[in-house]
Amino acid sequence: MGSRSGRPGMIVPIFSSPQTNIPYVQQMDEFLQIREVIPFLEYENYPIVLAENQRPISIGDNGLIAFRSFDGEIICGDFNEVLQYVSAHKESLANNPILKSQLNRIEATELSPSYDVWRAVAGQVFESEKQQAFWVDSELQIFQKQKKIWTEIDTVDTETQRAAESGLGSPISELSTEYIIQWLNYRPNFLARDWTMAWHYVNERMPFDDRLVQIALNWMFFIGAENQDLHQIKSILYGLLEREKSTNTEVPGLGEFLSDRLAIDPSLIFSFLRPKRFLLMLISFLARNGEMDDVLRLITFCMKELPKEGYIVDALKYALGILISQTKMIEDHWIPQTHNREFEQQQIQLAQSLEEQLDSY
Repeated sequence: MGSRSGRPGMIVPIFSSPQTNIPYVQQMDEFLQIREVIPFLEYENYPIVLAENQRPISIGDNGLIAFRSFDGEIICGDFNEVLQYVSAHKESLANNPILKSQLNRIEATELSPSYDVWRAVAGQVFESEKQQAFWVDSELQIFQKQKKIWTEIDTVDTETQRAAESGLGSPISELSTEYIIQWLNYRPNFLARDWTMAWHYVNERMPFDDRLVQIALNWMFFIGAENQDLHQIKSILYGLLEREKSTNTEVPGLGEFLSDRLAIDPSLIFSFLRPKRFLLMLISFLARNGEMDDVLRLITFCMKELPKEGYIVDALKYALGILISQTKMIEDHWIPQTHNREFEQQQIQLAQSLEEQLDSY
């Protein structure tokens, strides 16, 4: 993801895997080593800069730092490579105080030289001397807080781990996939902070293991039953829908569960609008596998409340087409006393009416 308008600034590297279409970002520790690689589904909200060279990564490796430099060149490398670049271009970077201030944090530059850069940035961004002084003071407070955080990072991590109801206990790269699967399947671990990260870690390595589907379903049903925030299922749901689409894997009960929850609280759909591919996968999955009246209620809500962007309208049309096609198929093979024909006719009429409204958008 690039800085706005091609200006110099930091860039967040996004990674892909040959096993899945899910994009990932790295999480680094205080030593700038990769601690976790987690799904990142918000990439459409940011400008994208295509990388010229591929850089493979693994947990435990030195993390990658990326930025657009003073001359527009995209620099991507580990800590040592970035330091070498900074050392070789000191003068040019000094003339770009905003970029220099960002790189100073990576270099862990001490307070005294940082002040000069902060003043240069403030002078470039703000006209008022009062605003400049306020901004420099804010940067000082951030500097002091960060130093304190890094000083106490080991204590914080230890306490957080103890506070969690359960944890993996060791770096995930040191554990076997079978151990992690058993850990994921153990119900008391469902609220552990590492649960979704661990599921994606195994899913990326074992994309055809059907146990992961059932484990994910058990976890989502648990989240729903415990009245937990349903927004947190987003990345797991995306992973399941990817599996269902690419391998024709069945996900029993998920359609009814989702259509029921979204019909009760349709505003949840706002969490699932991006990426665009996600909304299409979700709404078409619900059309095929959810309760028809719940899905129609959700689509009606979407037509009233969602922005009329092309990809949203197209997704809703596609879902309605599935509903109409499936209902007609049932009517063509209708058997008395096994289906409520009058109700189905009302539903298909509603779907056709909604489809006509979408055509007029």
